[in-house]
Amino acid sequence: MEFALNKGRRTANTDIYRRVVSLCSSLVRPGRILSISLHGLRAMGYEERGLGLDVLMVLGWKKRGIGRYIRHVDGEDVHILTVDSGLLKLDLRWSLLGDCLSERLFMPYIPLVGADLLWKWEVQLKKRIVLDALEELVWESPELAHELLIHPEYFIHEYINRRSLLRPPTFQQFLKMLAKDVRERNIDAIMAGFTQAIKELAEEDWVRPSGKYLRVGRRLLARKSATPIPHIAKLAIKRTARLLMNLNPWVLQHQLYEWLVCTRRRNPVDASPPSRLEDPKSYLYLEVGLGQVSLSDDTTLEGFVRRFYPNAKMNIQRIGWFLACTYLLTLEKNGEIHRVVVKNFGEEEGLKWIPVAFWALGAKRFAILGWARMRREYVATRLLRRHGVPAPEILYMSPRRLLLFKEYIEGRNLAEIVKEIALRGNITQEERQLMRKAGKLMAKIHQLDITLGDCKPENIMVDEAGELHIVDLEQAAPEGDCAWDLAEFVHFLAFYTPVSTTPPFLPPVGTLAELAKEFLEGYVEGGGSKSVVKKIFSP
Repeated sequence: MEFALNKGRRTANTDIYRRVVSLCSSLVRPGRILSISLHGLRAMGYEERGLGLDVLMVLGWKKRGIGRYIRHVDGEDVHILTVDSGLLKLDLRWSLLGDCLSERLFMPYIPLVGADLLWKWEVQLKKRIVLDALEELVWESPELAHELLIHPEYFIHEYINRRSLLRPPTFQQFLKMLAKDVRERNIDAIMAGFTQAIKELAEEDWVRPSGKYLRVGRRLLARKSATPIPHIAKLAIKRTARLLMNLNPWVLQHQLYEWLVCTRRRNPVDASPPSRLEDPKSYLYLEVGLGQVSLSDDTTLEGFVRRFYPNAKMNIQRIGWFLACTYLLTLEKNGEIHRVVVKNFGEEEGLKWIPVAFWALGAKRFAILGWARMRREYVATRLLRRHGVPAPEILYMSPRRLLLFKEYIEGRNLAEIVKEIALRGNITQEERQLMRKAGKLMAKIHQLDITLGDCKPENIMVDEAGELHIVDLEQAAPEGDCAWDLAEFVHFLAFYTPVSTTPPFLPPVGTLAELAKEFLEGYVEGGGSKSVVKKIFSP
């Protein structure tokens, strides 16, 4: 039987490896052996004696089954797991046995026989791991998926964390694999298979390379957006299926066996394992005005100032109404003034949106949770700016703290101008043009298949040059109800104006009607649909 160590694999102690191959050949007819590989601590780079040897032997026969042998070689316990190739392939492709077999090809291993076949299976497994991880990202945050920059190591840590939850005995193995002295070597060994898997998936358009990062491929985004089952339902179904697979009687027995073996073996003396596993989200990034930020970032407001405006004098004040947790951060350094808008999505816990969501039930669905609203603000801002729609740039964000740092726009919001017009009782030509410009801006946004959701005049800023900027996008979403945006804008015109002090105690209806007319005519001139305009007064 050919004894072949892959290039780049560990080649120390080849004598004991040959004895392991000879031992396996004595247990099973050599013609049935497709591959023999060494796993466990020895494959992770620990060389001292007494750690034992874990061997996987894949057999090429039609009989389905798994067997175990315990033997001794050179004073070492050798635990041999035999499995037929058909059963291994089912676990590789469908996780039929809860990845109890497959995870051996995920972790570092030393091929003793059938190196090419083992490599093929390893790449097949890692292609599935990458696709599973990408699908979860799309299902959990469909609107954010196309913006994510994914470091290839994300797939390692996502799989490790998920497996540790499902199989606690594996947790200690992963910690030893990531110990300080052997971490780099083991990550490189695992990444070799992922690199090939990602290359093949990129050719199939499941992923898109972006420098040293990856993006979700168009093929995956298109497939998921066309399915009628809600994202959260698909995610729940898949996670339930994983749990059920791990409750397979053989899997439970296998976990018990591994736990007993691990408790009997001593730990390697040079292992310095971390206290906990790495957060996979630290390998997911978003682009912001000041660089890139990981989804595990927990920068505080003070930390933001220290990092980007060191030694600056800081003043912070609340802006907006009392339930809106939006602040103006003013920084002074060397005589220069910098202003940053800070939105704290975690402070209010969606208090102002809960009653609104109930009131609009059946007509409009609002995002309540802070992370959902923060995601919408980020994605909508990026999309609008990409297509030339003026919106304040997102300078930085802290996903853990739910803090969003945005560019400050000097000027007045449109609601203040509407209030002045109503008090004055007449509209200037410049103000008419401003309302038409607001309508055209709304039409352009809708042509991008984006609806604002919270489309109020106070969320449109007019800068000193007369340019309009959309400043609040936390309820923006793709393919929403365009008529809702127009209806909200038109009806909110009356909200800002004082009512008359004599019966029938109404605001200046004539003036407001002129403002609404200019806005809607601008919407149609900008390419908005007349049918959408007709729907704004429907119940």
